[in-house]
Amino acid sequence: MSYSNGKYQFYLMIETSFGIYESLIANRMITSFLYKVIDYILQLLTAVSHNLRGCLVDFIDIKKINKILNLPDHITCQVLVPIGYPDKTPNKKDIYNKKERIFYNKWGKSGSS
Repeated sequence: MSYSNGKYQFYLMIETSFGIYESLIANRMITSFLYKVIDYILQLLTAVSHNLRGCLVDFIDIKKINKILNLPDHITCQVLVPIGYPDKTPNKKDIYNKKERIFYNKWGKSGSS
């Protein structure tokens, strides 16, 4: 079985990890993923504190991005987080009927009673 960072093989590995070695690799991959998520959240929170906005771009052509950024072979870009000043602040509006989306105590039971 090959171990890769590909999403499909990652889940396949988690489901079939009965041995110690496979479990260690799975735990390392999960930990690595969580650190990436935490780093991303911290970057966005820092940007927002400076009136900047950003978003996560993770479906990228890694080889093309590495070439554009002139990265050495041992460094690779996994995700991009473009950050900048927004052109305008979007108006907040309710796009969902809350009575159709929020239920109390039972599915389909709206209202506070």
